[in-house]
Amino acid sequence: MKALQKTLERNPKKAREIELAAKQEIPKWDEWLKIKSVCGNFDKSKVQHVLIANAVPLSESKYLGKLQKVPWRAIIDLDPDSEKNGLYHIFHQEADQQTLIESWVPGNIVAINSGDLGSAIDWKKVPWLFSNGRTKDSPANQPQKDFKEWKARWLSANSHFMKVLVENLDQHKPVAIFILPFEGTTAQYMRVLLSRVDEELTAKYFTSVKHLIIESSSSFSLNQEQLSDICNPVCFYRLPMNLLGFGIMFCLGCAPPKAKMMPTAVSGVRVPLNGTELLYLQEYLTLLYDGCEKEELGVNSASLDEDQIDEIVERQKKSFLSGQRVSLLNLAYDHDARRDGLDEFRTWIQRHLDQKPVALSTVIELVHQPGTGGSTFAKRAVWELRSQHPCALVNERRKVRIPEQEDDFIWDVCDRIWFLEELCGTAPLILLDGESSVFRRSSLSRRIAERLSSRGGKAAILHCLRGTEISEFAKEKSSHISLRLKSKLTREEKKKFMDKYGEPQVPEQRASKRNAPIRGRDPGLSRTFHFPLCAFVDEFKTKMEEIVSSSVDELDETEIQIALFVAIMQNYGGRSVPASLILRLFLKERCLVQRRLSSTDARDLSEHLTCSPSYDEIDKSFSQDLRLLLVQSATEMIRGEEYVCYDLQHVVVANSVLKKLLGAGDSSYLRLEQYLEKLLDLDGIRSLDDKFLGLFEDVFLHNKNGDHKLSFAVLIETLKQHTSPESAGELLHKAARVFPSARFYSHVARYFIYSQPRNYDAAGDMITAGLQALRQGESKVILYDVRGLLYRVRLSEYVETGRVHSLQQLEDMAGEAIREYCNAVSVPPTWPHPLVGKVQVWVKCLDWIVKNCCHGNVTEVVAFLSRDAPEFFRDCLSEAFYHIEVIEQLLMTRSLADHGDSTKEKVDDLKMKLCFVKAKSHAFSSSRSVASSNRLLFECKKLSHNPELAYHSQRELRRLKVYYLMYREGVAASLESLTDEELTYLFKVLQELVEQDKEHRFISNLLRVASHLPRHEALSLDDGIRLARVWQKATVFDPFAHFYLSMFYFLKVLNGHVVEYGAKYEEAMQKCKDFSQLCKSSYNSLYYLGKSGSGLSALVHKSALPSDTTDEFWRLKSRDTFRELEGRIKVEPAGHKRQRSRTYIELINSGLRVFVGRYQGIGEVGRDYHVDQLAKFVLSFNMRNPVAHGVVVSSRIPVIS
Repeated sequence: MKALQKTLERNPKKAREIELAAKQEIPKWDEWLKIKSVCGNFDKSKVQHVLIANAVPLSESKYLGKLQKVPWRAIIDLDPDSEKNGLYHIFHQEADQQTLIESWVPGNIVAINSGDLGSAIDWKKVPWLFSNGRTKDSPANQPQKDFKEWKARWLSANSHFMKVLVENLDQHKPVAIFILPFEGTTAQYMRVLLSRVDEELTAKYFTSVKHLIIESSSSFSLNQEQLSDICNPVCFYRLPMNLLGFGIMFCLGCAPPKAKMMPTAVSGVRVPLNGTELLYLQEYLTLLYDGCEKEELGVNSASLDEDQIDEIVERQKKSFLSGQRVSLLNLAYDHDARRDGLDEFRTWIQRHLDQKPVALSTVIELVHQPGTGGSTFAKRAVWELRSQHPCALVNERRKVRIPEQEDDFIWDVCDRIWFLEELCGTAPLILLDGESSVFRRSSLSRRIAERLSSRGGKAAILHCLRGTEISEFAKEKSSHISLRLKSKLTREEKKKFMDKYGEPQVPEQRASKRNAPIRGRDPGLSRTFHFPLCAFVDEFKTKMEEIVSSSVDELDETEIQIALFVAIMQNYGGRSVPASLILRLFLKERCLVQRRLSSTDARDLSEHLTCSPSYDEIDKSFSQDLRLLLVQSATEMIRGEEYVCYDLQHVVVANSVLKKLLGAGDSSYLRLEQYLEKLLDLDGIRSLDDKFLGLFEDVFLHNKNGDHKLSFAVLIETLKQHTSPESAGELLHKAARVFPSARFYSHVARYFIYSQPRNYDAAGDMITAGLQALRQGESKVILYDVRGLLYRVRLSEYVETGRVHSLQQLEDMAGEAIREYCNAVSVPPTWPHPLVGKVQVWVKCLDWIVKNCCHGNVTEVVAFLSRDAPEFFRDCLSEAFYHIEVIEQLLMTRSLADHGDSTKEKVDDLKMKLCFVKAKSHAFSSSRSVASSNRLLFECKKLSHNPELAYHSQRELRRLKVYYLMYREGVAASLESLTDEELTYLFKVLQELVEQDKEHRFISNLLRVASHLPRHEALSLDDGIRLARVWQKATVFDPFAHFYLSMFYFLKVLNGHVVEYGAKYEEAMQKCKDFSQLCKSSYNSLYYLGKSGSGLSALVHKSALPSDTTDEFWRLKSRDTFRELEGRIKVEPAGHKRQRSRTYIELINSGLRVFVGRYQGIGEVGRDYHVDQLAKFVLSFNMRNPVAHGVVVSSRIPVIS
C-alpha cells in the first residue's frame, strides 16, 4: 500500500478518480485486494496467468487496456470481432505494449499435426486463440453462429490448444485463470472451455489452480453452482472494470516507462527505443541501455525508497558472494573484484569498435576453465563499454535440439543484432555466454558473424567459452581472435580480492540435526564463505573442503543422493538441475509427508495430496546443511518458461562433493559408474518428459569442456580411461535405452564402431533400435549417416588387412556404405558429412584397385576404370570430384553447425589423394608449361576419339578432363590462370557434357567458363537463359540456378526488352531470394557488369577484382573495367517498424531497381542529395539484389547564401 500511496501523491487526478469510485463502490476495493493476492501481485515468477474473455462492451473498453500489462501465458478470446473493436484491438491500441502476441485460429490448429503444435507456438510471445474464429478471415476460419456447430467443428481444436498450453505451464507454480464473462450468448462456450482446461490441469496435478470470475455491472452472470461442478475452486468477484484497470495500473506501475536510450555512432548522442522495438530486441537480447540495472529491482521500482533499494542491492551482493552468477546490479554497484588485464582487454575491444567502419563482423573468444570467473570478466568488460557502444547479451530463450532449430535460433539472433546496428548506426558489442551445449560450441559465434557479414551487418561478438584450448579456426583468421583467461591469480590479484572481500565468513555453530531439525531458508547469507576467494586463493581451499565435508556428513541418505546428482550434472554436464527434476527423482515422498504434517483439515489434505508441490515446498524440504551447499537460480529456460534450478555453489564445491562421496583414485570412477547405473534404473528417470532430455544429452553426449580433440563427452571419455571401455559403452547403451532418441543411439553406435576391438554387430543393433524408437519429429538422417560410417570403417579395415579378395566383394561392401550415405543426404544437400563419407568410400576403393588390379601402378587407374572395371566403379573418380565440389560449395555458402574446420581438412586431404591418382594417369599431366599444356590437349583429344572406348567411358573421361582443369594439385584453379586454348577446350568439353550427355550438374561450370571466353566465342544471353532454365528444372532448390536466370533477365531488360523480360526478372529474383535465405554468402557480389563484351562475356567474375578495392578504386578506377550506368536516386519506405528505409537507384528507361550498399558513403537524403537526383555507378549482382558500387551523385544540393 505504500507504493499505491506514493503513486497517488504523484498523480492527483488519478487519485481523485479512485476516490470517487471508492465512495460509490467501497466494498469493491477489498475485492481487488483479494484478486491481487490470488494472482501473486501479477508476478509471473510466482503465478501463471491465463485469460478467457468474450465480447467487450463499449462502456468497459476504455478501462481494459491495462490488462495488457499482465504477463499472460495465453489468452482465449471468444469474440470473432475482437480485432475490430474487442479486446485484441484494445491491447494493440496501448502505447506501452508489454509483450508480443501470436494469433491462432482453430483452422490453423487443425492443419497442424497433433504432436507439432507445441513446437509451432512461439512461447516467447503470448498465444492468442480466437476460439470461435475471426470474422475477417478465410472461409475456413469463419466463426460458427450456432453452439452445436462450434462444438462439432472447433471444439477439438480448442481442446488441443488447451492440452498443449497446460503441457507448457510449470506445474510447480500456481495457475490463475482470469475469466471476464461480458456477453451472455457465449456462456455455453465458456463453460465448455473451462471444463476442458480444468480436465487438463487436473491430469497434470498442478500445485494450485484458481478460477477468478470477475463480473462487473455489464457482465453476464455465470451460474456459480454449475461452474463449481465443472471446475474447482471457483472465486467470484464483483468489481467494476475501472477499479480493475486502476488496480492493475498501480500494481504493475502506473507511470509511462522512460525511454530506453542506447549509444550511437555520434559521441554523446543517444537513440530512444520505443515499446515495439524494445520487445522485438528483448526476445533474444538483454540490452544494456542507460539504467538497465534498475529492471532487476522489480516491476514497480520507481516507487521504491532508498532503504528498499539498498536492501535489494545488499541481497544481490550476498547472492553473488554466495555463488550466484553476476547480475547487472552486481556490475552496477561494483560487487565483483577486477582481474588484471581487464583494462587492456576493454581498451582493445573499444579500439576495434572505433574503427570506421569495422571491416567484418569479428569474433573474440574468451576461453576459461569452468568456475574461474570468465563470465564475470566478460560481462564487466561489456558493462564498462555500454556508454560508448551499443551492447547486449544474447538470451538463452529456448533449448535447441536439432540443427534446424539451431539454424532458426541463429537467424533470429542475427535479425536482432542487424536491427540494433541499424538503429544505432554503429557496430554493437554482443556477448554470448550460456549454459546449453549450443552456447558452449565455438562454431556458434562464427556462424553468427558469418551471417551478419553476408548481409553487410557488422558487430563484435564476444564469446565466453569454457575450455582450455583455442580453436584452430581462431589461429588462422584475423577476424576471429581467441584469448585465454588465466585460472590462477597473481600476487597482486590476490591482494585485490582480499581488499575487496575481506576475510571469509566462518559458519556459526549450529545445533545437530537431532536437536534442531529446522528446515527453511535463512534470511541472511546462508553460505559459509565468499566464493570469489575460495575459487582462486589456495589458502582457503583447505578450509573449504573441511566445511564441505562437515556439511555432507550431516546429510541424510536422500540428500546425499541429491548432492551427488547435482555435482555430477554440474561437473560433467556444466548444467544446473531444475527443481522439478530433483522432486521427481528424490523428494516426492518427503514432500507428501510434509503436507500431511502441515495440513490440519482432512479436505485440504486430500486436495494437497493430488497437487504438485510448489517451489517453496521443494526448497523447504532441504535441510540447512544441504542448503549450505546449494545455490538457487532461475536461469533454466524450458519451452520459453523459466524454471527454478539448483547448482552447487561453485565448481570447486562440486569437485569436493564428488571427492567426499566417491573417494579418490580409479575406484572413485568405478563408484561413479555404479551410481549412474542406479540412477538410470530409477522409475522417475524412465518417465521423464522430453523437456529434460537436453540435460542428460549434455552429460552423456555433448559436453567436452571445450576440448575439441575428444571424440565423446567428458563423462564417457573419463570412464573409458579409468574403468574400462566395455563398461563405459554399456553405460552409454543403458542411457540410450532410458532416453530413446536418434542422438543417443547414434552416439552409442559410433562408440562401438570406434572401440577396440570394433563391435560392428552391436553398432548395427543400436542403429536398428534407434530407427524403431524414433520420437515424433526426429529425423532418421543422423542414423543413416552413422550406418554409412559403420560400413565405411568396416570396408577400410577389410581393405587394410587384406580381407577383400575380389572386385565383387569390394562392390558389395562399398555399395552398402554408399546406399546409407545416399539416404542421409537431403535435397538440396545441407549437411556435408554424408558426402564426405561417400568420397572416403570411393578413395578407399581406388586404393584397393591400384594395389590389386593395376599392380600398384597408379598410372593405369583411369584406363582400368574406363575399360575393365564393373559398372559400379566406372564413374567413381568423377563422382568423388563432384561431391567434393558440392561440399566446398556448402562450406562457402552455409554456416555449418559444428566441425566445419575439420570437414574442410578432410576434404582437402581427399582432394589431394584424388588429384594424385588423376595426375599420375597416362591421360593427364600436372605440368603447367605451354608445351605440356599442348601435349595434354593433344592426348585428351586422341583419347576421346579412341574407338575402343565405349560411350560411357568417353563421358567419364570428359568429366575427368573438366576436373583436371578445375583443380591443380588439389587446389581449385582460377579460370583467369588458364590459357585461352585451355579455356576454349574446357568450354567445348563442358558443352558436350551438358548438351550431349545431359549432365546438367555441369551447367554452373559452363556458364562461369562462358563469361571468361573471348567475345567472338561467348554464349549469347538467349543461350544463357536456355541453360539456366534447364538447370532450374533439374535442381529446383539450387539458388544459383535462379541467380543466373535473374541476372540474364536483368541484362535483357537493360538491353531494352522491358515488356518481354521485366516480369520474368522479378519472378526469378524473388525465387532466388527465397532459396538463398540460408546461404551465408547471399549478399556477396558474384559478378560485375564489364565495360566491354556481349552476351555472357560482358560479365566479370569476382575473382578478377583487384585485391585493393578501396573507395578510390570504386569511384575512379572501376570505370576502366566496369560499365558505368546512370539512374535516379530513390528511397524505399520501411515496410514495418523493424525495417529501415533503403536507398536504391532506378535505371533510366528500364525502371530497374539497383540497391545502394550500406557502406557506400553517399550521405543522407535531404542533406547530401535529394530524391530523384541523377547518380552514376557500376553494377554487381548477388543473390539478394543488383547492387550499385562507386556511386557518384551528379551534383550536390546547392547551398544558397
